[in-house]
Amino acid sequence: MEVIFTLVKVIVAFVIMLQMVLVLLWVERKGSALIQDRVGANRANIFGGLLPFNLGIVNTFMADPLKGFHKEDIVPADADKFLHWLAPIVGIIPLFLTFAVVPFGDVLILGDYTINLQA
Repeated sequence: MEVIFTLVKVIVAFVIMLQMVLVLLWVERKGSALIQDRVGANRANIFGGLLPFNLGIVNTFMADPLKGFHKEDIVPADADKFLHWLAPIVGIIPLFLTFAVVPFGDVLILGDYTINLQA
C-alpha cells in the first residue's frame, strides 16, 4: 500500500511539472507578442477557418507540437549530421536527470542523521 501511495505522489508531482510547462510556454508566447508588438499565437486557427469560433490558448498547445513534428531539419552542408542530431538530446539529458535525484519516500537514516524526504 505504501508503494502505491508513493507512486501516486510521484505521478502528481510529475503532472504538476507538466502543467507548469504549459503555463510557462503561454507566458513566454504572450511576452514575446507584447515585446514584438504583434498579436499572440492564440489568434491562429489550426483548423484553417473551419470552426466558427476561436479556440484561444488551446490553439497554442495543439499547434506547437504539430509545428515541431513537421519542421524540416536543415543541416548545413559542412556540418556533421550525427552531431547535429545529437546536440538537442545532449542538451535535454540534464533536465531529465534532475528527476532521477528527487527523493520520494518517508525518511532516510544515515548514521545519526534522519532526513525527511517528500512523503
